[in-house]
Amino acid sequence: MLAASFLTGAVVLVVEILGTRVVSPYYGASVYVWAALIGVTLGSLTVGYVAGGWAADRWPPLVAFALETAAGALPLVLVPRVREAVLVATTALGVYAGSLLSAAVLFGPPLVLLGMTGPSAIRLVTSDVTVLGRGVGRVYGVSTLGSVLGALLTGFVLIPGFAVATLLN
Repeated sequence: MLAASFLTGAVVLVVEILGTRVVSPYYGASVYVWAALIGVTLGSLTVGYVAGGWAADRWPPLVAFALETAAGALPLVLVPRVREAVLVATTALGVYAGSLLSAAVLFGPPLVLLGMTGPSAIRLVTSDVTVLGRGVGRVYGVSTLGSVLGALLTGFVLIPGFAVATLLN
């Protein structure tokens, strides 16, 4: 479970950083594009944590975790197929609203679903409420470590070594 949380954390940052490369051909690589992607990532994770807590209390945690992870992959697979249409449709909105709406449409759904995995993972690694803090700390610590790796891997290896279109397909 901790390995899956590590990978989920890595994917979140890969999506965030690659997202700027997807949006930038239409809106530039400005601070507005970065702010849009960071804001969408954090907002999506917030919604995901809340929804994931609800799901973790209603479904068996392993089922919830598996569904959230698999469902998070589906919208990512669709990004290369819909990105041009989304970006063309939002260009008239300008750099502020256009980059924000593009980021939300393209990357919000998978990031919400990936954010949902945290509460389910915590339920899976914590069998005793008296050590709940340890379970929460392990899951979020490992997930954040995965995010660090995802950020470094994307910035230093993936983007310099591969075309963005290749990485998204």
